[in-house]
Amino acid sequence: MPAVVVCDVLEFLQSTHANQGFETEWINQRGATFRDPFSGGFLERDEASRFTSISERLALRWPSVAALFSHLAKSMMVQGSRLDAEASRMDHDY
Repeated sequence: MPAVVVCDVLEFLQSTHANQGFETEWINQRGATFRDPFSGGFLERDEASRFTSISERLALRWPSVAALFSHLAKSMMVQGSRLDAEASRMDHDY
């Protein structure tokens, strides 16, 4: 969960550039992932769940920051679905 001061600043600024930088940092904090190529997007779904939970906790006090986490969650779900489809294709090829 981001620090209170970070949430306050992002909510005050309402800056597209700051928001994009914030989202990029949260994705980059994850680091590299290594997995079985047939495992699909379970890691991304876990991250999406975590981001959704953070969004829900922030929604009342910092709605704009909550929206950033909601967007991150949706992005992770899309990535997870893509990895699921890729794993399914690979499974059919073998």
